[in-house]
Amino acid sequence: MDKGDYTIEGVSLGMDSSQVRAQLGNPDAVYKVADTTGRDAPFCSWMYKDLQIMYGTSSSVEGIAALGPHVSTVRGLRVGDTKLRAQELYGNGHKEVDLSSVWDYFEADSKPMRGVGISFEEDTVEVIYLGRMQK
Repeated sequence: MDKGDYTIEGVSLGMDSSQVRAQLGNPDAVYKVADTTGRDAPFCSWMYKDLQIMYGTSSSVEGIAALGPHVSTVRGLRVGDTKLRAQELYGNGHKEVDLSSVWDYFEADSKPMRGVGISFEEDTVEVIYLGRMQK
């Protein structure tokens, strides 16, 4: 994993909301989510067609989720692709979670920890998450 892996539709981790708005336009919906990390700060998600942009306490992008087939990762993975396609694009260096319905790829020595999480429904990619993660 490298810095280039954390971009979808021109939005990258660390961008601020004005940069995201310039790239994607106004969001279709905005959700504020209660903090569950103990930092006592709300999180905010901007929703677009097939895409969720998550902001953290720093008001910068901390996570990006592909939720539908109209967007892809820089490596070309899309919702609806097969596990085989995910393995071809991201390799075997994943940690399987929840009986292999989730594959997590971590960036070595990143602080904070970040990576790519791929969720499957049977053998089909259901959600692709890029951003802050916990091992």
